[in-house]
Amino acid sequence: MKEGKIREHKLSDKNPILSSVLFGVIGLVIIQILMELIDLVIRMIIPAYNMSVGPVGIILSAVLILLWYKNWFKPHFLGSLKGTELYTGVWVLVIARLIYLALSAIVDFLLWHTKMIPPTLDNMFLALMAGVTEEATFRGMMLPVLMRKYKGKNFMMPIMTCAITFGLFHGVNLLAGADPGSTVLQVVASFLSGIAFTALYLVSGNILVPMALHFLHDVVAFCYEGVEEGIVVSKVTASSFTDPALGLILAIFVMYYINRPEVRERILSIWKKKWSEETINEEN
Repeated sequence: MKEGKIREHKLSDKNPILSSVLFGVIGLVIIQILMELIDLVIRMIIPAYNMSVGPVGIILSAVLILLWYKNWFKPHFLGSLKGTELYTGVWVLVIARLIYLALSAIVDFLLWHTKMIPPTLDNMFLALMAGVTEEATFRGMMLPVLMRKYKGKNFMMPIMTCAITFGLFHGVNLLAGADPGSTVLQVVASFLSGIAFTALYLVSGNILVPMALHFLHDVVAFCYEGVEEGIVVSKVTASSFTDPALGLILAIFVMYYINRPEVRERILSIWKKKWSEETINEEN
């Protein structure tokens, strides 16, 4: 591309859904490769560096992929941080997510007597890796492409595309030895969580918001017995339905809340700033 020439985005214009899914899946592969390479280089310089718990590769790989993404849509896209507005709508969804986490733990402990273990350093870094890489790709790289094209009154298409892709992605845990029944429920729960995480980026315009909540969610999730390195190996029990049930309630609330007129107008204002207005096709 010659200097001064604006790159054409034919696939994103014609089929934003396919484009967004490709960005998410390919981005996740690239970010994993970058993370391994960065950690390998650091270990060559500092032999004592532990790649399994090192956050440097996680953070740098996410930064690099999001900077590349911003440059790909240059000069129209402001990036994953600029255009941020931390208004009441953002805090409502953050608090709703925290209530969901608290209720999930309380129900599992009091009703189902589920055993939990204290978070380990390894699990915290595993949660950081999942939160950062999955949000950078499934939200940071997917949602902007969709918001570039769709501005429907209820944002259904962008949110559902991100959430469905995110949910189905967790089906690959079967290849790592996850229990089939538990994996199905995890796919459902991840789809519902994907709605909430996508809405957090949608209302704030800042990818750090869903990253932080995703990290916190996984720190708690990895404390449950039967979860090994993020993989649910235990069989389905009554407690397995807690997350999907509460996730459904949260998802319904989120979709209702972001479609309130005052919140919807604020969202549109944020994404008009993040994208040059002439690049946004007002399709419903």
